Amino acid sequence: MTPAVSAVCVSYNCADLLAVALASLGAQAVPGGFEVIVVDNASSDDSAAVAAKAPDVTVVPLEKNVGFAAANNVGARLARGEQLLFVNPDVDVPPGVVAALSEFLAGTPAAAAAGPKVVGRDGRLQKFCARKFPTLLNLLVLVSGLEESRWAGSALAHRYYPTAFYGRGPGRADALSGAFMLVARRAFEAVGGFDENYFLYAEDLELCHRLRRAGGEIWYLPVGPVRHYTGGSRGTPDPAVVVASHRGAARYARRWHGDVGGRLVAACSRVSLWARRSMFYVAGIAWKGGRRRARFYADVLAALRGTGEGKAAI
Repeated sequence: MTPAVSAVCVSYNCADLLAVALASLGAQAVPGGFEVIVVDNASSDDSAAVAAKAPDVTVVPLEKNVGFAAANNVGARLARGEQLLFVNPDVDVPPGVVAALSEFLAGTPAAAAAGPKVVGRDGRLQKFCARKFPTLLNLLVLVSGLEESRWAGSALAHRYYPTAFYGRGPGRADALSGAFMLVARRAFEAVGGFDENYFLYAEDLELCHRLRRAGGEIWYLPVGPVRHYTGGSRGTPDPAVVVASHRGAARYARRWHGDVGGRLVAACSRVSLWARRSMFYVAGIAWKGGRRRARFYADVLAALRGTGEGKAAI
């Protein structure tokens, strides 16, 4: 029997949280049937083994980490459902969420995608679960590092979050979070799936932008909430993650704000990373933590220089 919904979960070094996610997905009752596919992105922990022990889960082990976007496409090609649920391995899904999204998507022909309310491990709303598309200014603030300072949460940094939106009934958004997003297969395939030029970060924005350009509607439903243990695959800070974040922002800016916009974001990224490395190097003269963070940003810059892909994007 062909299931109505296929969940695609890309996992990377997230064994403990993956077990929670799969248990919560296994508790979903979806009219028309539900299947779960775990694509393991060459984890070095027990992620693949944990997934294999879960009932009614198909496991696809990859020989190398191909990135979040490409791995999702692998799972989507194997999926049989007419609706594709892209879900992170570090979520906990209350019963009924998948059924509610599926029913809404099936009953709204113009809808290409739908997503629920998402909260963090502390129960606070993660506003990126439904948002507007970022402006060029938003992207510049993001890579500048101001978002990590007292500017965090300000309109300047986060103007793409709708105000007074998340407690209302279903509403249209520009984009949803790739942490938990249900997409109509017909719409997903029509735009070619995820753009595999994005290794990690901004691939969800890119997909939603193309879905919107193709005429599809993006909907937010205040159901759930889904709890998202952000960064469950990362553990300790990883320079490659910072590089991927900045690379994704620059690529997105180039695609949707033109070549000049992409160059501005790329230049701001480089200047910001060098400035942070220099600032913490000076602070490290009297502060041990400064020396540690200076070494981290030195590693980030080395990772950026050491990858041809990074050079091309930032």
